[in-house]
Amino acid sequence: MLIRFVAENIFSFGDRKEFNMLPRPRLRTLNNHKYSFNGVEVLKLTTIYGANGAGKSNFIKALASLQDIVVKGETPFKLKDTRFKFQDLKQNRSQVLAVEFIQKDQAFYYAVEIADGIFLTEELYYSGLGKSKDTLIFERKSMPDGSTRLNFLEAFEADKKSEIIKSVLLEEFIKPNKSILKLISNRDNKHLNGAKSAYDWFSQTLQIITPDSKPVALADRIDRDSNFKKYANAITASFGLGINALKVERKDVNDFF
Repeated sequence: MLIRFVAENIFSFGDRKEFNMLPRPRLRTLNNHKYSFNGVEVLKLTTIYGANGAGKSNFIKALASLQDIVVKGETPFKLKDTRFKFQDLKQNRSQVLAVEFIQKDQAFYYAVEIADGIFLTEELYYSGLGKSKDTLIFERKSMPDGSTRLNFLEAFEADKKSEIIKSVLLEEFIKPNKSILKLISNRDNKHLNGAKSAYDWFSQTLQIITPDSKPVALADRIDRDSNFKKYANAITASFGLGINALKVERKDVNDFF
């Protein structure tokens, strides 16, 4: 579940802008439109509207860029070309993308700061949602001399076996132009289970649908997933097209062609 998204110096967003799913505290109506998580209320649904050129599509593109950074493990080739154009080029400002979300009943905060394809900062926290202190999972910083400083949560740092993982990551795997969330999520270490959950949110839970998006293996899912088939039937029937139900017919691939 998305809670908030922050973008700075990307597409049409120059200064830092925040989108969030938090209801206005003064509104006491439509309580059934809200989830409550650890004392924090989050909207189930929201809508973005505005004039042409107001930045609606760029908001989605910015979030998709962050998803690509995490899932593909590296900065998009032309990310620096997406920097906000109406600024003093001499400043060479970095780009910031951050997101707060809930995955498997746990709130997370993830952020990156990138300049010319180099990760200046990348950090992941268990989010306290403003009710308690955030807890560090990992933080990496690129130092002026080209080295990388890497810090983990206290339990990881106190574990001698984990020290070996940290040293191997620094010496062999971490690159200044690549995200490390996917890398860390693949480590077999009990202290880094949070990184696995956070990565799963980007790779599986977060679904960005654009006008160019196409369903993949939809017929196969309708055939295999009875609950999804009921949902698909109900949606299709509601369109008033005269279609009451969907049926999948399986054929051998050689017969089909």
